[in-house]
Amino acid sequence: MVKALSSKKVFMKLLEKFQHTRFGEVLSHARYQDLLKEKNAFSIVENDLNLLPANDPYQPGRKIVFLTAKSQWNEGAANTLHVVCSVEGIHSLRSNLDEKNPAVILEDIGKNLKKLQNRNIKVLMANLTHIDRMNGAFCNQAYAMDGMRVNKFDEKDLRPIHHGLTPFGKKLVMLLEQEKNLHGYQAHES
Repeated sequence: MVKALSSKKVFMKLLEKFQHTRFGEVLSHARYQDLLKEKNAFSIVENDLNLLPANDPYQPGRKIVFLTAKSQWNEGAANTLHVVCSVEGIHSLRSNLDEKNPAVILEDIGKNLKKLQNRNIKVLMANLTHIDRMNGAFCNQAYAMDGMRVNKFDEKDLRPIHHGLTPFGKKLVMLLEQEKNLHGYQAHES
């Protein structure tokens, strides 16, 4: 997605224009250039998580609460940002996007989920598709977005093939359900 956005001139102009504003403090042009080179997708997630609690000059003293239970939500809490963690594309939990071995990828995702747990962050939802070029190893996906073509993904990598979860995909779901159980939830077979 980061690479796909770089082809959009309007987006790049926005980065330049808002460098010294609130928007530019979080996503500066320099940070965006670093993101373009990044092969460790999970390090981007960790970086974003580190930015969240930073002092917000527009809301001094803001408190961050990563929700791990519904009971923590307090609509009336002043100066509080309640955060729910959702993963759009399980590749965000990967440390090496060049890795091709599904077993190594599963191990890596499990390790990074543990890192989130150690920060008391619960992933409430994860989208299995968008695993980069490794989609076929885990599951089928809907026809991919045009932005992927801009990044020179081969057309055959973008077309859905077969259907459902592969054996590695089932292991990935089991891994996610196992992580869910660690937070006191019961996984249900459906």
